[in-house]
Amino acid sequence: MRAALGEIARDEALHAELGWRVLAYCLAEGGREVREAVGDAMTGAAPAPPADDAEVEGERARGRSHGSESLRLC
Repeated sequence: MRAALGEIARDEALHAELGWRVLAYCLAEGGREVREAVGDAMTGAAPAPPADDAEVEGERARGRSHGSESLRLC
């Protein structure tokens, strides 16, 4: 279990690093409009949850199509 969790943690760290690199690129190349949009997203309220189960069901369907039959969403 420890080895599996260590591997997952390393993989997630790489995902986070990639996300920050993509954000840095977007901020550098996107100009003022992108910087303002990112700033607004970072300081604004969290997005509202889905209004109905349709979006959640769509996520479950996508999960199944990628081999995750047990996908559970909060």
